Amino acid sequence: IQVFNNFCMQIIIGSDLTDKDLLYSTDEARIVTAKGVEALAYPEDEKDLSQLLQDANSSGIPITIIGGKTGINGSCVARHGGIVARMDKMTTVSRLAVETETVFSESTRRNYDLAFLEKQGVFPAGMIMSDLDTILAAKNLWLPPDGTARDSMFGGNIATNVSGARSFAFGPMRDYIQALRVVLPDGDRVTMRRGEIEALGRRIEFETDSGQKHK
Repeated sequence: IQVFNNFCMQIIIGSDLTDKDLLYSTDEARIVTAKGVEALAYPEDEKDLSQLLQDANSSGIPITIIGGKTGINGSCVARHGGIVARMDKMTTVSRLAVETETVFSESTRRNYDLAFLEKQGVFPAGMIMSDLDTILAAKNLWLPPDGTARDSMFGGNIATNVSGARSFAFGPMRDYIQALRVVLPDGDRVTMRRGEIEALGRRIEFETDSGQKHK
């Protein structure tokens, strides 16, 4: 695939995919299976993901984002082939944070670059939920939504608006998100903060980092 020529991130193409790599081909339900996947990419930061999406979009190549692969609705399965982008290495926060710190998880052997702003935190999409629980507990903090699968990733929990049994008392994940740093399908980026951008029915208006206005 020509789109990959200038990438520095880890990318596995076609025949180089192993049985271990093919674990991405379905989700926890094992009902829907990926077909025609040409490459597996591991972006490490916002810039990597932006470039990957931009190039795939301009080349007309389908791309599917995968987190912890613990869902059961098929949303992380590359049913249209193309590129699979795994979030395993997306463990650093973007410019939403003013000052970051690096935290090491003993249980998963992963480093996370994150930030705390009083009683709020800024966390990367690739953070495993069990690690987030441990890090928050060390600061006497708690994130109420419980999606059951503690090996899922924070980004996936937001994308699916995870709830779980505790949602009856505390509500779903969306109630606890104050801001998002979003990479759009064309590679452009935008910071969305609660109260600054509002949806009107099924319409939403915002301006991206590049100055492009979406309606």
